[in-house]
Amino acid sequence: MELRELTTDGRIYIDVNEDYAVRDRAEFAVARLPCDIAWRAQDGQVIGVEVKRSGDLMTSWLSRRLQRQVRALIEQVDVPVLGLRLSHSPILGYDLYQFDSEILDLVLDLAAWSVGFGAIVFIPPNDVPDYLLMLRARLDSESGRRRILAGSDHRPVRDGSPCTNALQNLGLGVGPVIASRLEQAFGGDIVAILTAPDEELVRAGAHRGIVRRIKELRSYRSQDDGA
Repeated sequence: MELRELTTDGRIYIDVNEDYAVRDRAEFAVARLPCDIAWRAQDGQVIGVEVKRSGDLMTSWLSRRLQRQVRALIEQVDVPVLGLRLSHSPILGYDLYQFDSEILDLVLDLAAWSVGFGAIVFIPPNDVPDYLLMLRARLDSESGRRRILAGSDHRPVRDGSPCTNALQNLGLGVGPVIASRLEQAFGGDIVAILTAPDEELVRAGAHRGIVRRIKELRSYRSQDDGA
């Protein structure tokens, strides 16, 4: 199956040679793929994952098979990902504290891959299907990808009402003045504020940046509900 043929049907495609026991699950489809895992994201980009287990990573790198696989992956997908499926053994099948030249070269190659070509994700040894659904939900939306940046270096606000405190602590860029205006406009109902149409938020005093971040928050929530 050509990866460019993937549609945004909500399914994650698994190569026939993988052992994730997903044939009876509607969220997945099994096909013969040029990589191990693939799906088309909501924005139309194809995400492809080449999976390496702990013991296979070093041997495939030494034989140059890994290099051939990731070169092909780059050519066929929009977002190439190297997935490391960890076990309880050392992460590369070797003791990383004994950094001989080969292990060091591999670690440096992985760093170069993550900086210049694609992403590295960790895949647990068990419950892989459920993990893949969570991974897709996190990567498919802008708010999910930006979640690692969420939060603030400022201390939580606690000196206002529950509504104004919550608005200022959600990372939406809401200050005390706008929080007070929103509270008055919506009767202190935080749920009403977070679900209100854009025009109502603007009329109540929220600027476009706050409106956009509220929409992203709603989008992330809907992704979690649908996963």
